[in-house]
Amino acid sequence: MSVREIDIEVCFACKKCRLAFLTDLPLLSHQRQCYGPSQESRGAFRIVQTGFECRLCCNMEKYKNLEDLQVHLDSEEHRQRAEAESPLRHEMEDVVNQITLLAARAAQENPQAHMLDTNSNTFCQPSEPKRRFLSPTHALTSAGH
Repeated sequence: MSVREIDIEVCFACKKCRLAFLTDLPLLSHQRQCYGPSQESRGAFRIVQTGFECRLCCNMEKYKNLEDLQVHLDSEEHRQRAEAESPLRHEMEDVVNQITLLAARAAQENPQAHMLDTNSNTFCQPSEPKRRFLSPTHALTSAGH
């Protein structure tokens, strides 16, 4: 799907008195009065809300809830963009299906081929793992007795 979750800035709040402002400029002028001479200790909270963005339409519009997003997804503008993008996806799906069919036919024609892993490196196989213990079939040898 062409939708992604994003953070939407809702407001900024003064850390000292918790008064909220829509942008950071009014917050800064408020903090000059709120903090008085101790400006270095001032701070703020950035309040965000999870929202949504349509990556397909590229209109940079952000939707604050699923209902607003659904209205956009049902809009004529979005449907036209979605239809314009769909043919390539269908063509890609057809290509993948054709490759899968060819691979299945090749496996039927040569039954030994499916036993080989074509993705493995057959030239550099790992060496046998070193045994830490003797197997029960090996006899223990003594030191000269």
